[in-house]
Amino acid sequence: MIDLEGDGDGYSGTFRWKRSHKLASMPIFDASLPPLDVVSGTWMEYFMSRRKDKNDALKLVMDVQQNMSSIDCLSTPLSIMYAFQKMGISRIGDSQCQSSEDEIHLVLIGTSAKGEERMLRETNVFNELCYFFPSTVMIHMYLVGPEISRSLHAEEFRLPHISANLRTHLFRGTSMEFFRANLSLLMLNTMVVGCNCGFGNWENPLPRRYDLLFDFLPDLYFLTATNVPCLFLCAND
Repeated sequence: MIDLEGDGDGYSGTFRWKRSHKLASMPIFDASLPPLDVVSGTWMEYFMSRRKDKNDALKLVMDVQQNMSSIDCLSTPLSIMYAFQKMGISRIGDSQCQSSEDEIHLVLIGTSAKGEERMLRETNVFNELCYFFPSTVMIHMYLVGPEISRSLHAEEFRLPHISANLRTHLFRGTSMEFFRANLSLLMLNTMVVGCNCGFGNWENPLPRRYDLLFDFLPDLYFLTATNVPCLFLCAND
């Protein structure tokens, strides 16, 4: 999602929502609903499953049809949940959530202030991750990238619309710079998620289009040399 009313300096993926466009949030999750299923269903079925009352569910679907930014914003958290569900795990590195002390660390790389940070500030879509895991699990989510606005720890970056068991952090810098500053995460329950990083875009491979790959290579060499699981997401034309 980029600010098309800004200076027009580049764009990311297919997300091209103007800064004046109001991004949509999701309704608060009803704990009495069945666990979220992001593998076997469609977008329509997912939205219908998020409301107990059928009329409320149909209204949610109509709202989404009127504001398709909902699907763009949800694509990242639901893709992460899809990967977890396909692997049959409720926490990274294990098949069971073992105690109330469990923490999950999601390091989202390739993020930007115009994209994922804007989604985080303006919507509650990342709360869907919390509804997928037991409420006893604390999720730490780090938005990492040179295009993030600035570095902020969770204590400095509290958003009232974000669930209590989701702690959000911002880090302006590369993946290697992030892990150098947070070495302990290499030994914890951590997953790296590449959010539409763009380094694999060969659709129009002009010389300048390879710059992003070369910029990412040191980070990719580093990440593949660790034991941290990595998930790479892609959304483009």
